[in-house]
Amino acid sequence: MPKRGSLLLLPGLLCDRQLWRHQIETMGDVADITVPDLTGGSTMADLAASVSTLLAIAPPVSRFDFEKARASDKPKFIIHGERDELCPLRETQEFYARANDPKELVVIESADHLFDGKVLDVGDVIEELLGDWNG
Repeated sequence: MPKRGSLLLLPGLLCDRQLWRHQIETMGDVADITVPDLTGGSTMADLAASVSTLLAIAPPVSRFDFEKARASDKPKFIIHGERDELCPLRETQEFYARANDPKELVVIESADHLFDGKVLDVGDVIEELLGDWNG
């Protein structure tokens, strides 16, 4: 049996464990999943140190300090909507260009910040990224 990785799902301003519930349910057999409570004083560095893979969906890279995640040598998967109105794709592309390898950025065509009408696409991308990495 392949070794299970650990997956950290980062909450956003409106994204907590409840919002991640579908991803937790569908990916629980692939990885040990953690959704931290960032209101409790956890730091990005502490969280990044506790997992094997970093997955960010529409990360607010210009609003918070993602430097430890950027500099990490752990795999980084970033999923972003092409038409994100809250976290501009350009900012994520600039962050991605500076991020250490290994890394992968997937842009969901025509998707806004909440991936309205594209949530299944996000799930498919996550499964593909994790499958390729753990494969």
